[in-house]
Amino acid sequence: MKMLIKLCLISILVLFAIVSIVYTTYGPNKVIVSNGEYEYDISKKENITASAKQLFVGRVIEQLETETDDGGPYTPYKVIVENNLKGELGTNQEVIVEQRIGYDKSQKAIIKMEEEDSFLTQDSSYVFATSNITNHDRYRIIVPVKGNVKIKDKKEKHPNELILKEFKEALKKNNEKRKDEI
Repeated sequence: MKMLIKLCLISILVLFAIVSIVYTTYGPNKVIVSNGEYEYDISKKENITASAKQLFVGRVIEQLETETDDGGPYTPYKVIVENNLKGELGTNQEVIVEQRIGYDKSQKAIIKMEEEDSFLTQDSSYVFATSNITNHDRYRIIVPVKGNVKIKDKKEKHPNELILKEFKEALKKNNEKRKDEI
């Protein structure tokens, strides 16, 4: 009887060890937030619209494979331009937009710049504030969360006009400020 109890205890300990190893190897991913620092107050749309080379409303068509550069992982998306607010993009033009968020295999973690940031969702529309990627036909979101503001979920029929109006007003203020400086 004592031998049976010992055998059961040993079996339970071995099983626990195996489950622990499997869980840590294949378990849920970590999320690492790098908390970026910015040259300007990113809570003000005027600053975002002034810094953006391209400002446009776009609908996410497809999420592509995560890529990595010196800044860490980023996720590219195919996006259709629905309304260009600043820059030279055309309506219905397909572009690649890069978001500084992605899965890092070596750390087994999702790396992102801000806690509130999340992956873009397919068939949703966003106001994108981007910079141009040199030597690429791509556009990178200039700041997380505030540089990719969702204005229409895939389930909604109409975009959030209030958010769009706020970006247009910020852009107008920047243009007026530039005229006054000239």
